[in-house]
Amino acid sequence: MGKPAHKYIQVENRIKEAIRHREIVDKLPGERVLAKEFGVSYMTIRKAVENLVTQSILYKVPARGTYVDQRGTVKRIVHRLGYFFDSGLR
Repeated sequence: MGKPAHKYIQVENRIKEAIRHREIVDKLPGERVLAKEFGVSYMTIRKAVENLVTQSILYKVPARGTYVDQRGTVKRIVHRLGYFFDSGLR
């Protein structure tokens, strides 16, 4: 059997799913609120959010909050479509 994923990876996946299902469309709740909601530590949320920022899924505005990066989402969709059409033409 496979090793279970780290908690922060599970949180990342849950946030991605929430974005995909349009449960989160703009601003994320605060990290402490998310920690309570997901039943994990504040530092677990912090690591998950930082990873999602690195992946251009989220971006942070100091003293304002963390937001869904719509530009990154559009860029990923266009990249996938480009790959789909390029692979279909060969």
